Order: sequence, then C-alpha cells, then structure tokens
Amino acid sequence: MRQFRKGDIVTIECVVESQFSDDDLKLRHPNGYSEIYVEIGNVNIIRHAIQVGDRVKNTHLLDIEVGHVLSIAGNRAWIECDGGVFTTWFINHCKRVEPLEAEVAA
Repeated sequence: MRQFRKGDIVTIECVVESQFSDDDLKLRHPNGYSEIYVEIGNVNIIRHAIQVGDRVKNTHLLDIEVGHVLSIAGNRAWIECDGGVFTTWFINHCKRVEPLEAEVAA
C-alpha cells in the first residue's frame, strides 16, 4: 500500500527566508532547493530557531520559566532564568517569546 494518496494534507519542513507581508512567508527547503510562498495561516511552527540572546520559555515546565539563552551546544541551551538561576534546557523545549509576552509570564 502507498503511504500517500491524492487529497492527503501534509506538512513539509522548510526554513523561513523572510516574511514579506502580514500574511505571507517566503520559505525554502532546508537543503537549499527552490523557494515557495505560502500564506501564514497554512504554516505551523514545529520548532523555533533558537539563538544566543533570544528570550525563551520552557514549554515542559509547569511554572512558566522565562530566561535568556547564553549559549547553545548541540540540542541544549544554557539559560539564565529571570531571578538569576542558571539552567540547561533542551532546545526543542524552548519557545521564543517576545519581550511583552515574557514580561506578562514573569
């Protein structure tokens, strides 16, 4: 039996190149293949591209921790949490937050 058939709705892994309007994204395949353009409503984020300096929260902790990424090694990030506590989180447990969202969560 074939895995896919006509009419299936699927997701694909892409890298965001830019957001050129409030509703549209320019994407490319991770291996550098051609770009595609899609409406934002048709895109789900699987994992944020976390970088040093980003403000993040841990999606796997009950008491919504928020902090700054100090360093990244492999699939882990070293975080300075609000209040001065230092910890290590898995990158796939990190969600980027905007400053206003972080202030509300703190």
